[in-house]
Amino acid sequence: MLNSARHDVAALTQLRHDFQTVKAAQKLRNREAAHALGISEGEALAAFVGEHVVRLEPNFVELYEQMPQLGAVMALTRNEAAVHEKDGVFEDMSHDGTVGLVLGSAIDLRVFYHAWASGFAVRETTAQGVQKSLQFFDRQGHAVHKIFLREHSNHEAFDAFVDRWQMREQAPGLATEEASAPPALNLDSDIDVAAFHGAWDAMTDTHQFFGMLRKFGLARTQALRLAERRYAYPVANDALQGLLERAAQSTLPIMVFVGNRGMIQIHTGPVSNIRMMGPVGQRARSGLQSASARRSDRQRVGRAQADQRRHRHLARTVRRERREHRDAVRRA
Repeated sequence: MLNSARHDVAALTQLRHDFQTVKAAQKLRNREAAHALGISEGEALAAFVGEHVVRLEPNFVELYEQMPQLGAVMALTRNEAAVHEKDGVFEDMSHDGTVGLVLGSAIDLRVFYHAWASGFAVRETTAQGVQKSLQFFDRQGHAVHKIFLREHSNHEAFDAFVDRWQMREQAPGLATEEASAPPALNLDSDIDVAAFHGAWDAMTDTHQFFGMLRKFGLARTQALRLAERRYAYPVANDALQGLLERAAQSTLPIMVFVGNRGMIQIHTGPVSNIRMMGPVGQRARSGLQSASARRSDRQRVGRAQADQRRHRHLARTVRRERREHRDAVRRA
């Protein structure tokens, strides 16, 4: 079902007032203030188009590949359970149709443009000054990805970018769609569990995992439940804190993935300075925040035969993925 865009002047005025009131009174972020009003973050932000928000053209591939012009920025990707922040420069950007890659030394992304529906440039006045950002949302108005300028970012390039990519029509409001129902899962009894275990045992690379799920018609959590204990087993909901702390103590390089339907953001390397951040959960210097209370079915997944070479495998995997993508682009 398509929800009507909020174009009524009186309704928009009231929405802006309510949003700012709730946000200030409860000291909430935009996302939490929008949820308190029963709307999506995208709807709340779009109500301010014509004020401090500018609607961008939906040519997302071409638009997004201009990000290197902004210099050093902070890239943010989140879902219901975690927030991933990385400071750095957009480097080595490419795309194949609606799938994009950003393979920078700090900002490492997998982009799924088919899920992007709207984008906005924001100049929001805060206690620290004017915060400039680019924010992108899916068809439900949920944030897919955000880019925040820092003091040392290229602010002139940001202003030129907004002038170039702003839509001619700048009416406030946002039309959203209800999310489609997830596909029905195959019953456990319909799965050839022995063949599934054999396929798992035959994996030689972590990237083969999702192909295996598709082959057997499995959801990820269903696969973890059906796996033998040498492949996966449940752990306590608060295990993430201990995992991050031990990774920091050992300086073991790890990969941290946080994603949604339109973006996956990746940290590769050691983590440090693990701190509790109230109800949100843990925060590492890599920029990860997790809502550990939401994760009722967290699993620890491992392959025993890879334990001794995991840290070397991480670096090889990233280098190989970059090399294969470049080769594919050249062949195309």
